[in-house]
Amino acid sequence: MQGKNQEKELKFALATVRDYQKLRDMLPNLQRVSYQTNYYFDTPSRLLAARRIMVRVREEEGEVSLCLKRNATVASAYFTAEELTFPLDRPTWEQVKRGELALSALSLLHRELGSLIQAEPLQLLGGIETERWYFRHDGGFCIELDRIRMPDAREEYEVEVETETPESVRPLLLSLFQEQGIRWAEQTQTK
Repeated sequence: MQGKNQEKELKFALATVRDYQKLRDMLPNLQRVSYQTNYYFDTPSRLLAARRIMVRVREEEGEVSLCLKRNATVASAYFTAEELTFPLDRPTWEQVKRGELALSALSLLHRELGSLIQAEPLQLLGGIETERWYFRHDGGFCIELDRIRMPDAREEYEVEVETETPESVRPLLLSLFQEQGIRWAEQTQTK
């Protein structure tokens, strides 16, 4: 989504690749599959993380976007955060990746983060690759099933559902996990 919005989502970690595969293979109503690379930035002293702020650049399906999340909260695997997302043109992003331009130099980040990034420039912390499967649930919501490859080649598996009503979605997901023998845990932190 472009612009400013309030992100609200349930997040569950899946224990193993077999749990991920079992869920992927049994879910009906596949809408699409996307491939993303997410790059995360912070200052050398981690000023943003200390203030629960995240800066990410995402490459997905030929598009590049810059995302800033802040004021994040989590309770019982339900995450909320203020999210600002804007398109980033590929030539500018390529300059940032080559180290020819500091991400901190972008006016959007100066406007939103001000003094936090004036004292220390943003630096690339690392990136992750995500294969995301989108399934439409009969309950009227979309289940996003992620296979995430970390920089050390380790994989993690996650289920996300964007929802305003976690109390109605949670029982449906947990029932599905139980019926299929899928091992899961509530997510307590974001990437």
